[in-house]
Amino acid sequence: MKRWLVLFIVVGVTSCTREGAAWGTPGVVHVATNVEVHSLVPEFAFDQVQIDLAQLYTQPLVGISTNNRAVPVLCTEVPSVANGGISPDGRTITYHLRRDVRFADGVPFTSADVAFTYRAILDPSNPVNDTSLYRRVSSLETPDRWTVRIRLRAPWPEEPRELFVAGTFLDAILPAHAFHGTVDLARSDWAQHPFGTGPFRVESWTRSENIVLTPNPYARPQPRLREVIVDFVPDDNAALIGLLNHSEDVAQLDELQVLRVRSTRGIRIVRQTFNGVTSIEFNVKSPRLSTVAARRAVAESIDRRAILRDAYHGLLSPATTELSPVLPEYDRSIAGIPYDPAAARSYFRSHPVGTLELGYIPNGIDNNLAVMLQAELRAVGVNVAVHAYPESVFFDRSGPLFEGKFDLAILAYIGGLDPIDSELFRCADAAPVGSDLGRFCDRAYDAAYARASSDLDPAAGRAAFFTMQRAMVDRVALVPLAVYTLFYGVNPSLRNFSPNMLFIYSNATQWEMNPK
Repeated sequence: MKRWLVLFIVVGVTSCTREGAAWGTPGVVHVATNVEVHSLVPEFAFDQVQIDLAQLYTQPLVGISTNNRAVPVLCTEVPSVANGGISPDGRTITYHLRRDVRFADGVPFTSADVAFTYRAILDPSNPVNDTSLYRRVSSLETPDRWTVRIRLRAPWPEEPRELFVAGTFLDAILPAHAFHGTVDLARSDWAQHPFGTGPFRVESWTRSENIVLTPNPYARPQPRLREVIVDFVPDDNAALIGLLNHSEDVAQLDELQVLRVRSTRGIRIVRQTFNGVTSIEFNVKSPRLSTVAARRAVAESIDRRAILRDAYHGLLSPATTELSPVLPEYDRSIAGIPYDPAAARSYFRSHPVGTLELGYIPNGIDNNLAVMLQAELRAVGVNVAVHAYPESVFFDRSGPLFEGKFDLAILAYIGGLDPIDSELFRCADAAPVGSDLGRFCDRAYDAAYARASSDLDPAAGRAAFFTMQRAMVDRVALVPLAVYTLFYGVNPSLRNFSPNMLFIYSNATQWEMNPK
């Protein structure tokens, strides 16, 4: 599943922070976000902020550790062939559940809650983001209170990193008893006062203001904070002001804000590499860029080092494939297409392509990036018409991306827990039907995707991902620019703040606030 990420850049913030002064309330953390929450049902969350937030009060069977690996949360171990959790034919997955877990109201967690959640996800009355993965299941059985057995329609080695996980989405386990026999999640009392097995519970939700969370008394281990307050702020500018004025303890920063804040004493900058890549994507169905040679010449025109230095202010790492280096399936041997403006100029002199249409969402970073790309291509004899679109227009089904009315686009992707969530370029996924906006189609890529999705041998799966990355480079499907990276401004009094490749609250049970 593809998600598009947008950076909103704000400059010129005035600071009145007291340099070097200790700040914060013991045991309380304020986190600023400019994403308004419209539902607290985790299965309805599609924005990364909302998915992340739901992990504070609900939990999946499998989660992500701070070192970006799948870890058991509500089960005793992540099923695998080695531990017997995945059958030899790859069609049966068995989860053994923890027996020491209770929901925040004290009711024990059992396999019946997993079965209820499964039914609720598939029920058409619930606006769940994506049910396609759950439709690969032929049956879900609960032999006893502590066992869940999933039978699949076909072998699927990634299932333990795709179903009931914190990843692309969050299909957290819901308390069956709280819904009183109905699977209508949206109109339930629980949706207004949610609770789960997570480390916290929702104490209050004041729309457009904040969400207050307090410890779940039955959580093990117990959180080290007595309160987490998620403050809704209008924009990134307000979040930064809150951080500088000490009314917020955590705020996400963009690159320009990092430059502003890192010279301010008393604020700690935390950098986290995400499972995402920012790229220049080609519309391979465009008559101007339908050949590999034309796309290679465009790639040779782009000085990626200069872009990292000047557009991203030297804060991001270079990307070389569609996969992020945080994934073990990333092929580190691929260097990407080298910058060679002379070769590009020679090609376009004999193969003119006319004016290329470049689309993007306007913000401080991408505004600069679009200007740089326009200048670099002009230098090799190619004119570029730049089009800045509002996000709602850019990604609308009738917008330029899905309609194919572009040649180049500045896009950023974020994957999930499994690397297959970052491989979005099968022939069957081509827009407008699917989410492959570049409309890339390659037999070698598709064959490797099929192997990665069905082979139970981890080494064979990793080799298949290497093949996919090589196919993307050889066919020049896109030009990877930068590894997606998030920055957080953090109160130095907040200890053990350690996001992972997808989530800010990944280790919130360990957070401590002790101003001194």
